[in-house]
Amino acid sequence: MRKQLAAGLGTAALAAGMLLALPGTAAHASTIRPSAVNRCAQYDTWQTLNGGNYLADPNYGGRGTRVIVWPWTGGTEQHWCMERATEGGWYLHPGHKTNLCMDVPGSNYSDGVGLVIWDCNGRANQRFDITPVHIGVSTHVITPTANGSVRVTAGNGGDGNVVTISTDANQNTDYGQFWG
Repeated sequence: MRKQLAAGLGTAALAAGMLLALPGTAAHASTIRPSAVNRCAQYDTWQTLNGGNYLADPNYGGRGTRVIVWPWTGGTEQHWCMERATEGGWYLHPGHKTNLCMDVPGSNYSDGVGLVIWDCNGRANQRFDITPVHIGVSTHVITPTANGSVRVTAGNGGDGNVVTISTDANQNTDYGQFWG
């Protein structure tokens, strides 16, 4: 699966054994359609580089729920469906409900804005670029496709921290990068 994700992202194969992930096939191109139909062929998890916490849709939340980081539970609230956006980038759907998307609320890319789960609408604030950073592990920086000068970060990476946008262009810290 890691080779398939890497191929879909246009990168070399990712190192095996870094994350728990469900088996799948390469993400496919499609447009977002609000429905409960599973359009994703690949699921993955995203872990903070040194904190051990994972991106999560807490308590299987719905519309308006803040994306957080949380210790591994093994539940689908920590699995993310990777769907290739025909417009560029990736849609990240909570694994338990693929008609929802990770979203930058109001397209506000200011420092500290928390990401939420929202109804998929195909807008640019729901698309993300996933860029490998080669520092000896399978590390990635997640940035909003509409604003590559900011990145998705887990704050200090502690349990329950809200996942936010960071405007610190020099942020190369563990919590601004994810294993994936």
